[in-house]
Amino acid sequence: MRRYFVYSAVSIVLALVLSSIVSAVPPAPWEIDEIIGQEAPAFTLEDLDGNSVSLRDYKGKVVFINFWATWCPPCKEEIPSLNKLHKKYSGKDFAVIGISTDDSKKDIVKFIKKHKVDFVIPHDKDGKIMREYKVFSLPTSFLIDKQGKIIEKFLGPHDWVEKEFLKKIDNLM
Repeated sequence: MRRYFVYSAVSIVLALVLSSIVSAVPPAPWEIDEIIGQEAPAFTLEDLDGNSVSLRDYKGKVVFINFWATWCPPCKEEIPSLNKLHKKYSGKDFAVIGISTDDSKKDIVKFIKKHKVDFVIPHDKDGKIMREYKVFSLPTSFLIDKQGKIIEKFLGPHDWVEKEFLKKIDNLM
């Protein structure tokens, strides 16, 4: 009986360890394509002021989600373009959400003091939302229609106010 208890305890511990390792493994690059055309994974995260930011809050709007980090040079490079995109559609049925994947909220606050950011920044401190969106590199962005469906993914930095991209947004609105 004692041996059975020890085996059971070891099995439970091993299962917990393995499940935490598996959940921390980043997705394979091709997995991101599987979510295109699907409903965007719901999330609720805290912004830098401690307010709750939920994808549900943007229902009925076109949403642009950008996964980024303060340590990522290409992410920093596209911040001014994201600010322009946010400003261009301000007051319309459009939102830019810049989900930070940094480990520390302190790093994000320090970054924001140095670099102007006009859009909302929720913090995905444990990377859970990043994994649900199958993000494997930064920056990665998603365009979501008014019904909450992922229309397109974008890998790497872009100029988000280029005519081609703005036309996509206008067509969704």
